[in-house]
Amino acid sequence: MTAATPPSAPAFAPAFEGAMNFRDLGGYETADGRRVRHGRFFRSGLMSELTDADIAAIRQLAIRSVCDFRAPEEREKHPSRWFKGEDIRHSVREDTENIGNIAKFYEMVLDGPEVARGIMTEGYRKIPYMLAPSYRAMFDFILAGHVPIVFHCTVGKDRTGIASALLLTALGVPRELVVEDFRATDKIYDRIFALVRSQARESVHIEDDSDIWPPLLLSDPAYLDAMYDELTTQHGGIEGYLREQLGVDAAAIERLRQLHTE
Repeated sequence: MTAATPPSAPAFAPAFEGAMNFRDLGGYETADGRRVRHGRFFRSGLMSELTDADIAAIRQLAIRSVCDFRAPEEREKHPSRWFKGEDIRHSVREDTENIGNIAKFYEMVLDGPEVARGIMTEGYRKIPYMLAPSYRAMFDFILAGHVPIVFHCTVGKDRTGIASALLLTALGVPRELVVEDFRATDKIYDRIFALVRSQARESVHIEDDSDIWPPLLLSDPAYLDAMYDELTTQHGGIEGYLREQLGVDAAAIERLRQLHTE
């Protein structure tokens, strides 16, 4: 099962054998013609299978902070390998809501692709609020100068995708490029499918050819649209959400743009 090729996006660089969906957010052009600086913001999925070579290469990035958006049960099952014992600031989630409750989630989506699509769409409306403390910590780290930063979840698509959308928007990247970054995850659909299929088999039985896989695993722009719509309805847009939910006001946004675009 292979996804359609999404638009071009900054390369998955550096490439790590044991990191899922690790990439630099640098290079995107902002609305005023600047570009997000490289080497500041890295998004990723699991960091539990890093090889020794991966660890050596990642250390060259001089990471100063890490935000792990996974729920406690996910972290316990797949603890990040590299970050133990490192002089790096950490933020981790402590809540156990449905996002991250793998068994409960798969039971919810077994009723077919439309049910799965509906759950995913509704999830994108809720995640900005469910993970607001984690997203606030991410911006706090960045605004305090603790960069480069890595932020990640399990696959690096949904919770991390929303974090990337919030950050890129704060940096002035237009929506069409935010969506392009979101869709770039589909380039590794087969690897994501293999990981999520193995997780699902531990919880429930889902056939490999089930039609619920695409709505679960593809980076459907309609999901991100649902997030934008919700934040527009509740806050007048992403900048309103950043201000009202995360404490990132206009002055903070201006500082982010001055420091992290060129």
